[in-house]
Amino acid sequence: MSKRLNLLKLIVLIIFLGFIAVNSDAQVLISNVEKIPELQGGVTYVVMNDPDSEIAKEYKRIYRKYWTFTRLDFICKEDMSKVFGRNVTFLTFRWELDSYRRGSYVYLYLSLWYPRDRFFMRNKKFSEKDIRPVARIQMFPDHNLVDAQYELFRQDADLGGRVRNWDKGYLKNYIQQINQGFTAKKEITLKDKIINKEKLKVLRNEKLYIPDYVLIKFNEFTDSESDKLTAGELMKDYVYDYEIVSIKELNDRILKDTNPFYYLMYTKSQFQKTLSIINSATGEVMYSEHAGSGRNLKAKDIRNMAKNI
Repeated sequence: MSKRLNLLKLIVLIIFLGFIAVNSDAQVLISNVEKIPELQGGVTYVVMNDPDSEIAKEYKRIYRKYWTFTRLDFICKEDMSKVFGRNVTFLTFRWELDSYRRGSYVYLYLSLWYPRDRFFMRNKKFSEKDIRPVARIQMFPDHNLVDAQYELFRQDADLGGRVRNWDKGYLKNYIQQINQGFTAKKEITLKDKIINKEKLKVLRNEKLYIPDYVLIKFNEFTDSESDKLTAGELMKDYVYDYEIVSIKELNDRILKDTNPFYYLMYTKSQFQKTLSIINSATGEVMYSEHAGSGRNLKAKDIRNMAKNI
């Protein structure tokens, strides 16, 4: 009976993978660029559970140091309705559901958005349909958080460590990427690959820093995170220098090192994997590409990335 059940699960998984329609190459998305000049004259409200907490204060320092797009303020979610305006943007974490023929997928984004103009022309309660994004950054939440999405909004500014690509150093680089995208006023979509082979050549002589969460091995059916890959197993075809580091160590270096170094960013939503290589000093994305479908990062994903170095 158990063999038949496992076979059935495998068949369902194969069908499920067969209907994944959108591959995400870019982690940072820029849209509605025609609105940018108007919004730049306004204010951005960063929405936090508790803007006055000690942890929030650490994140607020990063925002204030690197944010250049607009004036900046910090509020809790309950105060958002008090500050709606035509030149107002909000920076919030948002769950988004994409539905396809055979399933639906939940994504978590750090989203910079504004209320659409139509909202101000009618006397109705604000709804999700009134949101217009100008920037979205894909997050990689742990499996338990995906299953209990409401828990996200109970967390402090560090999200309780429940999102693997969220920390103060990462935030610095995200802000730099948003600033760069708005300066260029060029839309970046899910399918826009970034492969700067000239700049990637630096990794022939420079070490690539890799956060240790890439070694998580998800169970194919339960999504359990109890197993681990070995660095040798995952990186066996990467012929250049690298170092596996903790998320904390990596983020501390991003904030403290004055000289640039280069690190791997790995994001996953359901079965979609994206690999990026980031310049720690400028936030520049030198490489960003869809790494195939599946629950786990594989040696061939690293091998395909390394071909561009």
